[in-house]
Amino acid sequence: EKHLVAYMGAVRDDLLGPKWLGILYKDEKNDFAKALPLLEKAFAMGPWCESTLTALVTVAKLLPDVSPEKRKAWEAQLADPAAREARKKEADKRTYETGDTNAGCL
Repeated sequence: EKHLVAYMGAVRDDLLGPKWLGILYKDEKNDFAKALPLLEKAFAMGPWCESTLTALVTVAKLLPDVSPEKRKAWEAQLADPAAREARKKEADKRTYETGDTNAGCL
């Protein structure tokens, strides 16, 4: 946890810091309230990352205080084939441009 926080401080424009800290809170600590803003930030930084959106939707379903509008919007985005294809195209473009086979999503 402290290493991810330090990474986020050092590399502020990389979505992997908030993504993996959010996943740590979600999967290892079951602290969904801490996970949500981190996953929101990571998805805002990398909206092409399917795995981040999936984690965000999972956490949103587990927190009763998440607005239904936000949750439904994320769920709709995850379920929409056109949005999924757009995310895939962007990820493919980033893979081509950077050589990163994970498109920065890991």
